[in-house]
Amino acid sequence: MKLLVLIFLSVFWAVPVKASLKFCNKTPIELWTAVGYLQSGKWFSEGWWKTSPGGCTTPIVRQLNNRYYYYRTQNASFRKYWGGGNYSFCVHPTKRFGPTGSNNCPRGFRMEKFNQIDIGNRKSHTLNLTCDSCRNPDFQLSGRNLLVNYLHKDRIEGQAVSFSTRGRFSATGGGNRLRISYNINVGLNDLQKKLTSMLRPKVDQSNECGDNVRLQNASLKLHSKGRARVDVNIHFERWVCTYADIPEVKCTDTWIKAFGIKTKGVPKCTTRMVTKRTSKNRLFETGISGTLVLTPSISGRNRVRLAAEVTNVRVRNDLARFLVNIMNVDLKRLAQRELEQNLGNGGAIEGAVPIEFQPYFRIGQAAFYDRGNGHLGVRATGSAQVTYAQVIGLCRKHTRLC
Repeated sequence: MKLLVLIFLSVFWAVPVKASLKFCNKTPIELWTAVGYLQSGKWFSEGWWKTSPGGCTTPIVRQLNNRYYYYRTQNASFRKYWGGGNYSFCVHPTKRFGPTGSNNCPRGFRMEKFNQIDIGNRKSHTLNLTCDSCRNPDFQLSGRNLLVNYLHKDRIEGQAVSFSTRGRFSATGGGNRLRISYNINVGLNDLQKKLTSMLRPKVDQSNECGDNVRLQNASLKLHSKGRARVDVNIHFERWVCTYADIPEVKCTDTWIKAFGIKTKGVPKCTTRMVTKRTSKNRLFETGISGTLVLTPSISGRNRVRLAAEVTNVRVRNDLARFLVNIMNVDLKRLAQRELEQNLGNGGAIEGAVPIEFQPYFRIGQAAFYDRGNGHLGVRATGSAQVTYAQVIGLCRKHTRLC
């Protein structure tokens, strides 16, 4: 009977292993990936999945029944690619496409070379995409537009954080002087993922007879048009202990020596009062939460400033001061020092501007925006007047097309 019960539990209560084929972007540029596979005796391909620098994408989330899968990865302008193997599949050159047969390509599609992945008998497989020849920042020319990919890295609260940045510089005008308008987008995905672990060492407290604080999560997301919010949820417990003075008797042995014989005498005892804990009780526990709203603005030429306002504090009165202090000190410090520094001067935005143009550029506006799938970004726009000779020099240096 026990054996039957164990078999039943193992069959119906087993937790299935989530199989997948994952691609992780270890390059400084944004990548797009398409995959090919054999299913029911027919060949299919589908794509493109976008992966920001430092991020991962999972094109196939199901049982991997094949030993071999195929992939082709390209950069945003489709000029640099990871592929070129001996296996051809249909792809659309610019648009997202679902499962497509690869015997006869549909109209608008074309055949491209794919690389093969040998996963053996593994249930899941992760492929890291690297690029030794990719420059950081990476510049590409597209008509009158200069496209830039830049990966900015720093350490915040002891953790490595990356900011993936894409920029587009567009030239208008003619003659000797040109007006360069730019649009730079900075991805905050990595910061979003690591925000809770960054704040925990500053927030968490553990006191056996006192306050115990545990940061459950801190999330960074879009609040309203152009603004972001940090939502904080904390678990709080307060413990009280009672103590009493209890007599403690300590005795030591005494010895008597007579006629060469050593015998044990009457023990010598002393009594002292010792304070000991007699009980430990949880007075109460509760969840407390609050929101910090971040509003960006521009100070000086290229400095991004973040005004921070604490709102929506939901907590009992005697804990309100505790939570507001955490948000006004720790969260504001993270936003106004670390995040400002990594966005403005010397940070992700300025790093995407060609060094030859940096003295002439001025950020006109900065705003938070939703990049899709809950990912947050910062968009900066501005313009500058440069000479035609400067543009040609920049083109020759970074693209070798002029």
